Amino acid sequence: MVGKDRVGEADCLIVRAEFMASGVSIKDLPAGARMDDGIIRATFEGCVPIAGASVRKGLEMTLNARFTLNASTIDIVGRQKSSETWKEVRK
Repeated sequence: MVGKDRVGEADCLIVRAEFMASGVSIKDLPAGARMDDGIIRATFEGCVPIAGASVRKGLEMTLNARFTLNASTIDIVGRQKSSETWKEVRK
């Protein structure tokens, strides 16, 4: 948890998560391909409601991956940003 925020009537926690994995490999490589290294990093940040709302706000996810095959480097970057609005849930 990074902090707290309030959107309308809903309290939320601002959370940030980071993930890293090294030694990642790709399955079923073509003949002659050799996996030298693989690294994946991912981050997630957003405002998650504590109670009374069903939709998170301001979510941002980033994925970075680097694969080295036969001394060639492949970089992959993916980003997703959400600008959803809050929705009340009544139980």
